[in-house]
Amino acid sequence: MISAAKNGQGALSDVATRNITLIAAQEVPVGSSSPQASAIASPDISFSLRQDEPIPSWKRLLDLTFIFLTIPVWLSAMGFVSVWLLSVSRGSLLYRQERIGFRGRRFMLLKFRTMHVNSETLSHEGYFEKLMQADCPMTKLDSCGDSRLIRGGRMLRALGLDELPQLFNVIRGEMSLVDLTWAVGRPTIGTVASLATRLRVYGTDRVPLDGGVVIASNHFSWIDPVVLGAASPRVLYYMAKIEAHRAPGLGTLIRAFGCFPVRRGESDREAVRTMRRVVAEGKALGLFVEGTRQRSGVPGEVQPGAAMVAIQEGVPIVPVAIHGTHEWTFRHPTRASVAWGEPLLFDGLPKGGKGYKEASAQIQVEIRRLWEWLVEQHDHGRPGSTPPPGRS
Repeated sequence: MISAAKNGQGALSDVATRNITLIAAQEVPVGSSSPQASAIASPDISFSLRQDEPIPSWKRLLDLTFIFLTIPVWLSAMGFVSVWLLSVSRGSLLYRQERIGFRGRRFMLLKFRTMHVNSETLSHEGYFEKLMQADCPMTKLDSCGDSRLIRGGRMLRALGLDELPQLFNVIRGEMSLVDLTWAVGRPTIGTVASLATRLRVYGTDRVPLDGGVVIASNHFSWIDPVVLGAASPRVLYYMAKIEAHRAPGLGTLIRAFGCFPVRRGESDREAVRTMRRVVAEGKALGLFVEGTRQRSGVPGEVQPGAAMVAIQEGVPIVPVAIHGTHEWTFRHPTRASVAWGEPLLFDGLPKGGKGYKEASAQIQVEIRRLWEWLVEQHDHGRPGSTPPPGRS
């Protein structure tokens, strides 16, 4: 049975654990040699989640190398923020909170303190309760003028500068640099992408804020991962063809954002294991479900990878449509829009090719419906911010 899933909005703290979204930019040809087809042929792929398993050595090396090479930048920024905090507020510079990290291990996360010492929590709990009962997008209390913030605290949060002490969590092997990269990338790269595409987003509140989930999107342009990242309320991870990882500069950049490789034209079980592991760990896996860019500017046939992961791991799929990027260029930047659909659950479908095919067909219908709605909005000048209608 296909049903709508409720948003998992369970955090009662402004510093609740971030959930990493993995946007898998699949450039995989249709056919039995793709990772998706391999997974369907071999649905018994399994893995174990061990709390004592360390972060992969290649990732640790990448994190530490990046931190070492950027010492002058982040150390200067931390010094500036420290001086500012000491001048505007008394108390500790750092805020500490227990988090659940890699493989479920607990650790103490570090952040710069942006609130007054001993601030009350009732106002935030009340605000969150109203959001849960109201039919409106989820927004942080910061945007409404949270009186608990110190002077400049909202700006520090918006720029991601309060996250800088997490570098020490990375050095200690408690976190990956991906979390920090996205904290800085959102207000910088994300803002640039939003301005360059005059981005408008509809239905953001439909995206579950926690728990494993698969994001299923159409794909028109190279800028889609950036646009979708700017539109998503969750941190995004990408999966890209291995050739992109080998490109000088580009490979380093996308890996810093958590992107992992997939080998095209051959069976890549490791990529499939990684996709399943992401949602099993309560994160969000995103797939450009057509497998390659659609040059026509119209959504194409959905491949079974997203359905396979969702059905195997019992997590919802959130369909999302992008429109406007198929004609976007630096010389002729066009307007882009993103529409989020309601989460789908495929509880009653079998774990096999038949179930994956049926679920993929439903995902394709939803993406097409959302895309057609966006086309209509563009034709009328994109009036208002009302989300697309739900499924009939």
